Amino acid sequence: MTIAIIGALVLGIVIDKLLGLRGPFTVGLVLVSAPVSLYVVIRMVLSLIKRTQAQPKPQDTDSSI
Repeated sequence: MTIAIIGALVLGIVIDKLLGLRGPFTVGLVLVSAPVSLYVVIRMVLSLIKRTQAQPKPQDTDSSI
């Protein structure tokens, strides 16, 4: 998540510098990358939760206790 936001920041700075602008691409890319990164993290967490719930728990077969 942090890598995507920092990448958007750097890319925005480079584009703004190339075009001679003072920040619209930097601000825009950072504002777009934050919710996209959050969405990706939420999807990953939900996938991991679903995967762990789908695995059967090992049963204790030792009945000598």
